Amino acid sequence: MSALIDNDSIRDVDSLATDAPDAPSLSPNQRAWRRFKRNRLGYVSLVIFAIMLAIATFAELVANDPDRYRRVALVLDGVQFGLLLAATAGLFHYVPHTDVRWRHAGAGALFVAVAFELAKSGLAWYVESVPTYSTVYGALATLPILLLWIYMVWVIVLLGAIIAAYAPSLQMRVVRRPPHAGWRFELALEVLGALRDAREGAQRGVSLAGLAASLRTDPLQLEPLVDLLVALDWVARLDEGGAATDGPRLMLLCDPSRTRLGPLLEQTLLAPGPAVAAFNRRAALGSLTLAEALPAR
Repeated sequence: MSALIDNDSIRDVDSLATDAPDAPSLSPNQRAWRRFKRNRLGYVSLVIFAIMLAIATFAELVANDPDRYRRVALVLDGVQFGLLLAATAGLFHYVPHTDVRWRHAGAGALFVAVAFELAKSGLAWYVESVPTYSTVYGALATLPILLLWIYMVWVIVLLGAIIAAYAPSLQMRVVRRPPHAGWRFELALEVLGALRDAREGAQRGVSLAGLAASLRTDPLQLEPLVDLLVALDWVARLDEGGAATDGPRLMLLCDPSRTRLGPLLEQTLLAPGPAVAAFNRRAALGSLTLAEALPAR
């Protein structure tokens, strides 16, 4: 490990180390299988999404004869809307390789369900009112119309995913920090300082959402830096399942007074290379400890 682990922190981590999803002792195949099991509900959501599309197509065929199948069409439309809402919410909650709350996934799913219905009605009106496709393509008009519908569906799904991704930032009323020289290094020090302070509390750590709220920073900007600190073995991400409502708990593992600052400098501020080798030797920034660089309490 690149840094020495604090004894108090290791006691909290030790009880959960055997449950870590990507433990270093596992083979690549075992890690892939664990990731599959962890995301299996996301794959189920994909299957439900495909079933919903089939039901939607059948509902459209039934709706073409409204006098005979009006009640059946209404029931199928309601089932289709509910399945679409549930499947898309599951898609946004389980598939991303990050923690997404159900209410944020539900907001994106609601947008997708409503926009899906509007797009379906709009496309039907366009095909009936503008006979361009039938005139140009004749009997093959079904193919470009199908491609157009697939394009519209995935644009709607991607817009819903954007809503689900930015919902935490909108809820906490935080803004993205404007990029400037060294901003990633500065933000990483703030994250480490917050985790150092949280280690002295009862929880011994803090979730990503709590970290974003305390630093007044967009979670989407914090997550890549947290991943970097986890890769450096300076921070642990503890996935406690149902015990944590705000997602995995982040804990500081390293001892700041005995951890060199060099690895963080190389990853966020000044990558090593021949052009900066002389500067690095004379400045000796890598010899500083993390405790010397962290903000004051």
